[in-house]
Amino acid sequence: LDCPSLAYLDSINKSELNSHSYHVIVHLAPNTILNNEIYRTWMKSMNTTHHLLLDETQKNIHMEAIYRYQTQLNYIDDGIFPLLSYHNILKEFKIPEPVDNISYGFTSTRIPIRPTLGPDNSKLVTLQPQNYIDILLANEEFKQTFTAAKQQLQAMHEIAKTGHSYPEIIFLGTGSACPSKPRNTSGILIHINDANIFLLECAEGTTGQIRHFYGDQSDEILSHIRFTYISHMHADHLGGLYGLIRQRRRAFENLGHKYEKLILLCPNKYVDVGRKQWNYFSDKHLFDDDVHIVFNRMLTNGLPTLTHIGGENTEEEIFLFDKFKSIGLHGLQTVLVEHIYDAHALVLRHIDGWSVAFSGDCKQSSDFIQAGQNVDVLIHESTFETGLEVYASQMRHCTMAQAIDVGRRMNAKYTILWHFSQRYAKIPFLSETRTEDESQKNEKQEQKFDNVCISFDFMRIHLSDLPRACELVPIFESMFYDEWLSMKRKQTRREQEPDYFSKNTRMIESKRKFMSGRASPSNKNATQLETNTSRNIASSQQ
Repeated sequence: LDCPSLAYLDSINKSELNSHSYHVIVHLAPNTILNNEIYRTWMKSMNTTHHLLLDETQKNIHMEAIYRYQTQLNYIDDGIFPLLSYHNILKEFKIPEPVDNISYGFTSTRIPIRPTLGPDNSKLVTLQPQNYIDILLANEEFKQTFTAAKQQLQAMHEIAKTGHSYPEIIFLGTGSACPSKPRNTSGILIHINDANIFLLECAEGTTGQIRHFYGDQSDEILSHIRFTYISHMHADHLGGLYGLIRQRRRAFENLGHKYEKLILLCPNKYVDVGRKQWNYFSDKHLFDDDVHIVFNRMLTNGLPTLTHIGGENTEEEIFLFDKFKSIGLHGLQTVLVEHIYDAHALVLRHIDGWSVAFSGDCKQSSDFIQAGQNVDVLIHESTFETGLEVYASQMRHCTMAQAIDVGRRMNAKYTILWHFSQRYAKIPFLSETRTEDESQKNEKQEQKFDNVCISFDFMRIHLSDLPRACELVPIFESMFYDEWLSMKRKQTRREQEPDYFSKNTRMIESKRKFMSGRASPSNKNATQLETNTSRNIASSQQ
């Protein structure tokens, strides 16, 4: 029984529900409805029926893996991987006792009808933090690697604490295509300052990730999201936008604040999609009531230059300039990249001196490299492992080595790899990555990437944390050593079979057909920038 508001109470009381007998009624409603005196009286009147209540107030574990991974990562570094907001509450979780014929439902609650009617919560998942740590320490490979680096990491952590300031980057989703237990799809929060947040991408589940991370502070965080950037029209980058904007409006109401439109930087085509969503789902507000649209292509030349306020500049340009200036952004530029139609990358530059470049989904782009010169942080998609350049090119994505190469050409201080294929859900295959040395193109040598780090969901990064984050890569690989070893075997197999890709053309051909109907902006320099970074690619070309 779905009762979204008090307006439906009268019709429920007068309905035919009372004339039938039910074993169980599951109630989907806000807590204010379920605790309403009239609603409660009606439930109690059906004394042979068990009422199971589902609302927003009850907290229990719906996916243990999220908490297990975060607890283990927190053991490695509690600064970069803070415990999730409800960790301590869930650790001491107690099931409320049923009142009469009414009880709350949780994930894995069962209602047996025979022999006794009533809730069975014996299968509920409980949080076991110490057990997760014990499993981690039973891994000898991890234990040795972590012990050797622990003292150095602690010293770096103490130094980093003194330099914590904005921006603060929170990764909400670091996987591609579809969510997995370790990685949700795309979403990154950039805290510009105390009261302004810039959201990069908004996949389905982004609002849920915010609630996992911030807990009871979620409404405040949602109200502080002033800007959202959608790089292109793929569901794993925008599927959660309607839900987030709806929850954001509710957050303003809960806080008693006047609603402020979200400034949405997006592809042109999203306007039609957005209006259809609002027309179908929203019965109170129109699309244009909730968001202020700015097309990505409007900002390919950077922020509007206001040489003649009110003269040559349009009202829209003046509005944008004032909004971005109010949060300290003196540089914001989108860059057309090669992926699908109207895909863009983004470069942010702040008046305090920091800068962030964000690739979205794309192949290597010389225009993006030029626009992002000397940034502090490059967040670049690295969907595939090194050695799959042919496949990555067909899908208009990058490999990890190509992403690192973009960071080198951009002269970025640090490169954060992001947007991994879910085949690397636990650990991306980075340490065996090889890139071409400019002076010795025929010799491939392993390199230590001391300015490259791997992103994880619920990872919190300040600029001062980045040197330490880069040192964690070997520890992550030892943590998931079995998965890393499996990927190493696959890489070895490819290197030993020069015709590996010709034997697996069906995979590439099927993806090529899938992509063939998609228009993409031409980028004449993209092909020149694709670096062939593994022995098997070199041999296959020969």
